[in-house]
Amino acid sequence: MKKLVGIGLLIFIILSSWGISYGSGETRITGIIGFGGKVKLKSVNPLKITVSTGNSGIDEGIIRIETENRKYYEPVKIDDNSEKVYYFSIPIPDSEGKIKVTLENKGKKINSVEIPFEPISEKTTVLGILSDEPERLNYLSQLKLNFIPMEDIEIVDLTKYLSLNEEELENLDMVFIENYNSEQLPEEFGQNLIQWVKRGHNIFIGNKTYKYKTLTGIFKNLNQEEIWHLGEGNVVPVNENLETISLDNIKESIEKYATYLNLNDLIKPENIFNRENEWKNMFFIGNSLLKPSYNLVYIFLSLLIVYLIFLIIGLGEKRGKIFGISIGAFSLIFLIAFFRENIYGSNVGKVEIKEYGEGVFSTGVAYVKGTKENSEFQLNDGFLDGYGEDNIHVMPLNQKVLALKKEVYHIFFQNRDEKESYVQKLSIDENSIVSGEIQNILPYDLDNSFIIIGDTVINIGTLNGKQKLDIKYRLDENLKNTGDFNYLDKVSTAVKLDDEEKQLFEQYYYAESNPKNCCLIGFSTIKDKDEKTYTMNVFQIDFEEKEHLNIPFGVICPVKNYTKYSEDEYIREYTLEEGEELLLYYPMPVRGDIESLNLRAKIDYGSLKIEALNQKDKKWEELSSQLFQSDRVKNFTENGPLTIKITGKGRIMLPQISLRGKLKSGENNE
Repeated sequence: MKKLVGIGLLIFIILSSWGISYGSGETRITGIIGFGGKVKLKSVNPLKITVSTGNSGIDEGIIRIETENRKYYEPVKIDDNSEKVYYFSIPIPDSEGKIKVTLENKGKKINSVEIPFEPISEKTTVLGILSDEPERLNYLSQLKLNFIPMEDIEIVDLTKYLSLNEEELENLDMVFIENYNSEQLPEEFGQNLIQWVKRGHNIFIGNKTYKYKTLTGIFKNLNQEEIWHLGEGNVVPVNENLETISLDNIKESIEKYATYLNLNDLIKPENIFNRENEWKNMFFIGNSLLKPSYNLVYIFLSLLIVYLIFLIIGLGEKRGKIFGISIGAFSLIFLIAFFRENIYGSNVGKVEIKEYGEGVFSTGVAYVKGTKENSEFQLNDGFLDGYGEDNIHVMPLNQKVLALKKEVYHIFFQNRDEKESYVQKLSIDENSIVSGEIQNILPYDLDNSFIIIGDTVINIGTLNGKQKLDIKYRLDENLKNTGDFNYLDKVSTAVKLDDEEKQLFEQYYYAESNPKNCCLIGFSTIKDKDEKTYTMNVFQIDFEEKEHLNIPFGVICPVKNYTKYSEDEYIREYTLEEGEELLLYYPMPVRGDIESLNLRAKIDYGSLKIEALNQKDKKWEELSSQLFQSDRVKNFTENGPLTIKITGKGRIMLPQISLRGKLKSGENNE
């Protein structure tokens, strides 16, 4: 008897570890989260839920998902004697170790399961592998870079996760492909992978023993001697067998082609909960979008006053009647319009930053106003999160939220639409004159538009819908040597931003989401039925490169590695205490051969030492006017990001660099 009890307990423990639960009836739930049960903390992870029904189907079902501080809710309908799979994307806040999933039907609990997981620290580097023999690439877990800090490494066999969406792919820092038929990649996953590269990631693909397999499908046009530059990232052919290549050679390729996003992910990984919390301070703007507009009332009152004045002074009986009827008619029309469109305000107010580059990336917060109990809203904004509020149900698959009470709730959202490239092009000559054509590609006006190119802000004003505008402007560096407060103040003053525009611009500034400080910005307010959206639109600008490379001061943003300010973010300045060290990584444009590099920095006070890493000799050299002269510049830039170290005690405006050179020939650029 004791043996039978022991065997039963053992079976129960094994089934629980698989995320399987036995409940009432024949309906069962199984689930797995992350990558084989391992999840990247503070990131969006894939969650697969499978529901198997017996003789009784699910007519009015609900799947409830609970993490420690988040709840999700999804209506479902499942036939009897069938199986249905649901794919969710949910953020995991901490290392509690389990997720609870409950299935209900017609308000009654049918079954529940606790899905265990093993946490992967947000600082862990995650490498994705596409290989028919992935275990032969496990040696990559021992990878340590020369110039860039890396902590633990986690290997993910991507052949098991070919349904990852755009948000879930962001868990990966790099992808390696070897001994794999790329042609068998599902079309949607292949496109998601290409867009992942365009956002600024790198793929390293074997081009020797198995190139007949790897260079197929989406990689069929890749020549083994060429780098495929895609947006901000690269597909890098490695002309050795990745299964047997030395770690030193892998290091060289990773460091040489390191992008801004690569560096940022390794040094300061994305924390989606920090991003959500940063958007909470938009309540003032969001709440104002829900309120009715009284502009039409003011117009009506003005007309009424004019009417009364004319009645008092008199205009003759006949003319007075005609005028009175006209004023009355106009007033009635305005009043009806007001009551129809404005008296109740909007039920959804969205505040967002929408970035147009290699696709469109929207981030923001939606304020929804429950006008009655159980008010339902269709948002269609990609990833949704309700900040853990009990009285708001987020339905991630249907892109809906359900407000249980007559209150205002805020929903964080971010969405990627990466079908097209919206990057705009300008030219820059040796005299720092920027020229070309910019366009408001949107059908509606952009208010208070301006261009930022490095340390220069150019005021544009209103850009009408679809309007094109010729630009010719000598960069005057009117933002040169400014700290964060002065930078924001100078931009706001030059462009005459109002309080709401300034708040959104600051949100964008401190988020550091754009690796290049080169963009067109404009603001818009759109009302559609009972939804009102206030947007800061950001259009990425690149320089047209034909033969020469010319990048002005302030365009290349450094990735910062410091320890003192873990909570407060500083973008353009830093105050060091004795014994502190600040490392700055400036990603180099891999499409060009750099011929000259200029660096400038302003020490506000104190005594600071500035050094640059000589990559060739693997040593630090103190900054001097001769350091980057002629061919020596390659010693600091050819094999990876320009790396600057600052030590001592004092305050500094972070160094800015400018580059000149020639474009490399024989490489694929897209």
